[in-house]
Amino acid sequence: MRKYELAAAGITDPLLVEAYAACSARVRRRNPAAYPTTRCLLPVAKRPYYDAALAFCRHADDLIDAPERTPEERAQRFDRFQETLLAAPRHRTRSTTTDGRIAAAFTHFASTWGITTDSLGHFLEVLRSDLHVTSYQAYRDLEHYMRWVSGEPAAWINLLLEPSTAEAEHRAISLSHALYLLHFLDDIGEDLELGRVYLPEDDLAQCGLTRESLRTAVSGGVTTGALRLLARCQADRVDRLLTESEDWWRLVHPSSRWFVQRYHRLARQSLRTILRRDYEVLLPVPRTQAMWNRTKAMGGTGLTYARALATRP
Repeated sequence: MRKYELAAAGITDPLLVEAYAACSARVRRRNPAAYPTTRCLLPVAKRPYYDAALAFCRHADDLIDAPERTPEERAQRFDRFQETLLAAPRHRTRSTTTDGRIAAAFTHFASTWGITTDSLGHFLEVLRSDLHVTSYQAYRDLEHYMRWVSGEPAAWINLLLEPSTAEAEHRAISLSHALYLLHFLDDIGEDLELGRVYLPEDDLAQCGLTRESLRTAVSGGVTTGALRLLARCQADRVDRLLTESEDWWRLVHPSSRWFVQRYHRLARQSLRTILRRDYEVLLPVPRTQAMWNRTKAMGGTGLTYARALATRP
């Protein structure tokens, strides 16, 4: 994070500067593919807040998923973080912990952009359910989970982008659901290792799969016909959600529209890759194809960034 970004956002308090810098470093270390190719499309003054939101969500998720910890340890660490978060607005002292710094930056972001305690509480409550909920019977059950775990952060980002209508939130949530479903397809094996399946049991049964046969296919690295059918079912949902969210960019402040469009295009690109590979979701994308995808993403970002600068008010 650059000093001029913090200055543009009006963040000058030394404690907050330290906290926001910790968020930026936290997200950068994880280096999600979309982060460097989208962040630059945000107005300078919004970038620190974006970092705080991403770092908060990533940190909370990592506390829940830490594979080296027992479920009891994960619960204790998550609950301590939640306590730190709730206490952050009252404790204006320098924190030496990751929990404390992320909590300080996020609560400042939340108060600046009008994120309610109810919204935050729902997110944390449903995310914590990952400690004991290992499957979802119907899509509506999974949708409820996604509404709070991915949809609520999307609503926070929507506020940051200054929407012009209430409909913008619905579009933002639809895009977040599409991205989560793509993530679930990409991480079937990793989720199974954690004892979870984020694909509706009704869909598994309809496609001729059980949890055990899914595990067998994943452990063998074989995308069976039934698994391809399941992937196609999820891909169809992703396509519908991307169609629903297609015009979100029109409903935010003009200075942030390229950011939204880029996220949407990256999701479309991921979906096209699945279709191009005939729903092969277990084998990694070949190295040459992955390099080509990254090259296109970076090239597209450069062009989009130039356009954003040219049209930004």
